[in-house]
This record gives sequence, structure tokens and C-alpha cells, in this order.
Amino acid sequence: DVSQLKGTFLTTSLKKSSMGFGFTIIGGDEPDEFLQVKSVIPEGPAAVDSKMEMGDVIVYINDICVLGHTHAEVVKIFQSVPIGQCVNLVLCRGYLLPFDPDDPSNSLVPPITIVDRQPVQINGRNNSDTYVEFGSRTSRSAPDISDRHLHS
Repeated sequence: DVSQLKGTFLTTSLKKSSMGFGFTIIGGDEPDEFLQVKSVIPEGPAAVDSKMEMGDVIVYINDICVLGHTHAEVVKIFQSVPIGQCVNLVLCRGYLLPFDPDDPSNSLVPPITIVDRQPVQINGRNNSDTYVEFGSRTSRSAPDISDRHLHS
């Protein structure tokens, strides 16, 4: 429902080029999930127009309200427009993008730096030694005093 949207509404008209409209979308995979602008492609129609921004919710394509539409349905609408023809878009600005697990920039694991150097030794112990190996190399046995005579 358009009346439920919070944010700033804006309109733009984009002419389809051989590279499409010059933006990518995300969302529409879950019920009631917004379709949003994921990225604006440099030098594409949307970038040249300079009104569209990442995160903008796509509300209308021409006179079709696409709130509640699936990702595939919206892609099909954009694909049905011939090159050289324009679409009028109503966008709503003010929403964050959802988390995209397929986006490599959303990696939960930090990059690892591999350094080629000798293992570090701490207190004479190599970082790959097990405790038993360390103990067997460093322990000293107690002197055997059983055969000594006690002098009084």
C-alpha cells in the first residue's frame, strides 16, 4: 500500500538503452518485500539522469504499482520495454537496502593475510607443539637417590 510508505517520493523518466535502464534491483523475493535500486551503473541512463539512488524503492513503473510484485515480475516489465522507449518511475527514498548474502562485499569473514615466516616460539615452545611433546622435551627427571647411603 503506497500510503504506508515513509520517505520522499520522486519521479523520473528513463530512456532504455542497449544496456537497459542502467540500474540493478534487489528484493521482491519475499511477500511484501520492497523492490529497491541495488546499484546505479556508471554512464547508464539512470546515472546520466542522476535522480535515482541506491536504496530507492520502486513504487510505480509507468502506471503500474509494483509494490507486492515479485522480482521476476518487475524484471519482466522492464524487459518488455523496447530500446529507445521511456518509462516513468515513481520512487520512494528513505529505506536501507536489505542484507544480500550473495553480495561479496557482505562477507562475514574478514580477509585473511597470509604471511610467510618462521613459527613463533614462546618460552621455548613452538606454536605447533602439543603439550605432551613440549613436556617430554623440557621436563627433567628427579635424581635417583634410592642407591645412596644416608650418612648420619
